[in-house]
Amino acid sequence: MTSQLKVDRISPANTSEIIIDGFGGGVRNIHKSFRNSDFPLTNGVWTRVLHNVNSIPNPSFSSDTGIFTVGAGDGGLYYAGWNCCFSSTNTDSGLRACLSSIRVNDATVVKASSDMKQEGPIIITTPATSIITLQEGDEVMLYAYSDGHTTGANDIVVGSPGVSYSSWTMFRIGDAS
Repeated sequence: MTSQLKVDRISPANTSEIIIDGFGGGVRNIHKSFRNSDFPLTNGVWTRVLHNVNSIPNPSFSSDTGIFTVGAGDGGLYYAGWNCCFSSTNTDSGLRACLSSIRVNDATVVKASSDMKQEGPIIITTPATSIITLQEGDEVMLYAYSDGHTTGANDIVVGSPGVSYSSWTMFRIGDAS
């Protein structure tokens, strides 16, 4: 789909017309969510991140399951951008490698990683953007993984209220062809 701006006549005002096409589908093609509270991870296990705030009310996304489902006629190219913010509930350093991924129908299509070590009580982020091709009925999910804390404690969380949120944005940008 190509965008079109048509200006028929500016003057006189009663026959002016501006038509903007190209962002068809309304909110069902747009996804924006984030996590506004700690979401615990199990060391060494890929976990679907459940974003509990759906910033743009969208019937295609369920905050209960963390799944965005591509609606009828909505297949195409999508921009996907996300940032998982990992932190440890321990106050010392020691958070190890962290990864995040976008999965389509439970298959990883894009992955972001950070192998930096935590130095003190800070966060590790895995920001990424990608263009992905989606078909009608595809289920899209955000996953997170951590090697854990050097102490072996199971205390890794995604989303740190007051520090940094985990977020996910996605919208249709065109046809797949």
